[in-house]
Amino acid sequence: MSINLFTQVLQKSREARQGIFMAGLVPGFPDLETCFEIAKTIIEAGADILELSASFSDPVADGPTLQQAHQHVLKQGITKKQVFQLYKKIRSAFPDIPLFVIEYANCVYRPGINEYYRQLAESGVDGLLIPDLSLEESAPFLSAANEHKISQIFIVAPTTPNERIIKINQASSVFLYLVTVTGVTGQREQFLQETAGFIKKVKQITPLPLIAGFGISKPEHVKQAISAGADGVVSCSSIINLIRQNMASSLPREATAKLLANYINDMKKAGA
Repeated sequence: MSINLFTQVLQKSREARQGIFMAGLVPGFPDLETCFEIAKTIIEAGADILELSASFSDPVADGPTLQQAHQHVLKQGITKKQVFQLYKKIRSAFPDIPLFVIEYANCVYRPGINEYYRQLAESGVDGLLIPDLSLEESAPFLSAANEHKISQIFIVAPTTPNERIIKINQASSVFLYLVTVTGVTGQREQFLQETAGFIKKVKQITPLPLIAGFGISKPEHVKQAISAGADGVVSCSSIINLIRQNMASSLPREATAKLLANYINDMKKAGA
C-alpha cells in the first residue's frame, strides 16, 4: 500500500485528459466471495479507484439502496475482521489500484482510532472518509492517518461555506469528495445546473482534485461533472442496484458480470 497511489492515478488521468472514475461497492454484498469477484470485474473493466462503503447499522449519509445493502451484510453476520481480510485480498490481487474506504465514526472508535488505522493500513487501504466526522473533531484521526500513511478524505457539500471549504482543503491531502446534491446517496435522473455551479465554485477555492459523488449514475452525468471542472466522479448506488436487479432475475453470474463491466466501461469512456 502506498499513499502515492492516489497521486499517481490523478496525475495519469490529467496527462491523458481523462476524468477519473471511482466505482463503489459494499464490502460483503451480496456475500464475501461474490463481492471479491465484483471488485475484480469492476477493476478489470477500467475503474481507476475502488470505493468500499463499509456497513454500519445507521448509515445516515446513505440512501435506500446502500442502506439495504448494509443491512444485507449485517444480517449475514459478516465481521469487520472478515471485511479487512477482503480488503487485503483485493489489494493482493490489484496492487496498483487505490482502495478508498468509507466508514462511520463509531466503527473507528470501537477498536480505538489508532488501532483502526493500523488495521486499515495492514489491509492495504489507501484512503478513508468518515461521513459523520466533523473537521473540529478530526485531530486524532488526522494524527493516526499520518502515522499509518492513510489519506484522510473530507466531504464538501453545496451547503458548505467558502471559509469552511478553505479549512477542509488545509486538512486534506489528495482530493476532496464533493457531495453534488443536498441529501443522501442514491441514483438520480438529472444533473442539476446548480451542481455544475457548485463544482465550479469549489474549483476556484481549492487546488486539490475534486471527485464528485451522490447521484452520479449515467454517462451524461459524468460528462457534465467533468465539463464543470470535476477531476472525476464516483458511482456506487447504481452499481449496487445493477447487481441486485440481476441477481433477482436469476441471471448467470457471467451475464451479470458482463452487464457490470459494460456499465463501468461506459462510465469511464464518458469522462474522456
